[in-house]
Amino acid sequence: MNRFSISFVRALVGLSVVFSISSCSAAQPTRATPNGCSQSAKGVLACYASFGAISNAPESYDGLDLTISGYVVIDNGALSVYADETSYAHRIIENGLIIVRGPLDLQKSIFDRYGYKYARISGVFRASKVPGDVARYELGSIGGDIKVWPLPDRTGGSEREDWGDVRIDVKDLSSAAPAASPGSGARK
Repeated sequence: MNRFSISFVRALVGLSVVFSISSCSAAQPTRATPNGCSQSAKGVLACYASFGAISNAPESYDGLDLTISGYVVIDNGALSVYADETSYAHRIIENGLIIVRGPLDLQKSIFDRYGYKYARISGVFRASKVPGDVARYELGSIGGDIKVWPLPDRTGGSEREDWGDVRIDVKDLSSAAPAASPGSGARK
């Protein structure tokens, strides 16, 4: 081989190594889409997840836009969201809680409007980092461009349906033999 051929081969090998390294560094590991998440047309992964889904794998939601519905409270000095009022009242922490972070004036505004009420909150979720084997009941925090809005309140009498609003005959929901009507005296 002449000098030109050796130089040419070295240049080709060098370029192939550079392209191989650059393609490896550009390749990102694909992330599994967590429960309750979908990709928008703009390629943004947005999540509408339950506390149960988040508590099963908080790290899979880390860094994602998350919308969560829950009960807004002050807990241990932090603006927090529990799954529901009962979980807060009785410190039922199996599904954890999420801490709301951000500027204090924003947190105060959220608390003034939604404190001890149900609300829907969206922002960027950050999973709690658990040092060693220490159990932590906060799943993480939500921050960034936080948006909060009320959940509909269907507990008022004017919006409740009553028996006159029933449209479905329950026996139509099953392929089993029709049950005896109440008061017919039929017993098994």
